[in-house]
Amino acid sequence: MRERIAAVNRWMGEHRKVTLSSVAAIVVAVVAITALVQFGRGDTEVDMHAFDEQILTINDIPARTFIGWEEQDVEVRPTPARTPAGMSAPDNGQCVPGGDLQTRVQEMVVTGTKWSGARFVTPAAAQVINVQLSNSSNADPAVIDTWLDECMTTRLVSDSGTEEQLRLSSLPVTAAFYRLDEARVYAVTVSGERTMTTMYGWGRAQDTTIQVDYTFAGEPNDQAIAQFDVVWRAQAGKLVGMQEAGLL
Repeated sequence: MRERIAAVNRWMGEHRKVTLSSVAAIVVAVVAITALVQFGRGDTEVDMHAFDEQILTINDIPARTFIGWEEQDVEVRPTPARTPAGMSAPDNGQCVPGGDLQTRVQEMVVTGTKWSGARFVTPAAAQVINVQLSNSSNADPAVIDTWLDECMTTRLVSDSGTEEQLRLSSLPVTAAFYRLDEARVYAVTVSGERTMTTMYGWGRAQDTTIQVDYTFAGEPNDQAIAQFDVVWRAQAGKLVGMQEAGLL
């Protein structure tokens, strides 16, 4: 625990807090860039309810930290999104959102023959948390590490002439702390006219992949990290607990 808190404090020192004025526009931009995962048509070859008993529900989360949040059903597995129309990364083309490096990262949870997902939203604050479990065979965390190393800071340019900056920040974690075999936690922040962030937790427990992502307005801050950690730890704990009990 001390190691994680120290890492969070160091990480927080590298980020400034930003006050935003238009939440609705931010949500649209987040879906297009930071999360960059589309919900498409159902895939008949995938069991979309394989982990329904292991997936997190709103009742698994401490109520005091999620007042005003709502749970939504997710019936269709996401697919990696394409690069937004008219967007490019002139200084490092491989780091454009929807490029090969990021697509390989997303395929670490949205592939496989078994999958389940859940979504939690708070309309008042325009925050979204997605939780996914899958049996994806793409389980090499080096794929995430490569993307974070190669694309730490990327200048994004659109056809309209606007520019934004995409920043990737890795938070050192110990997989054993979450009782996982592998784990990575990182943030994707896009800043321009407005700033938005999606925090990700990816992990592996036996042959099951877990991913939690939390999208919110602004830079990473202590409150957002704490909010994310509640869900990330709850889902990891529920999955591993059911595995150890022989229920998966």
